[in-house]
Amino acid sequence: MIVLKSRAPVVPAAIIGTDRVLRRHSPFLHFGRVKIVYGKPMMFDDLYDRGTDREAVEETGRRIMHAIASLVEKHKWNNGQPIIPFTAPSPKRPCD
Repeated sequence: MIVLKSRAPVVPAAIIGTDRVLRRHSPFLHFGRVKIVYGKPMMFDDLYDRGTDREAVEETGRRIMHAIASLVEKHKWNNGQPIIPFTAPSPKRPCD
């Protein structure tokens, strides 16, 4: 509802790897890598004119949750390693 009233862009974010740091039924924190990924800002121009009616609010929530789920799926880890393929950075240009 705040999104529709403010018309501000929403940046979806996902936290990956928390299941390894704080394991289920464990009172202790464990060492592990946690990764935070951000998606592209989202606007809801097609829903702003509908105000804050129930369907518009629910559709906004569905879109945001879908964007977060996509980030999790794209960046999830397997055995402590990212599933996404590693691409080496291009070499830096030598100084002139």
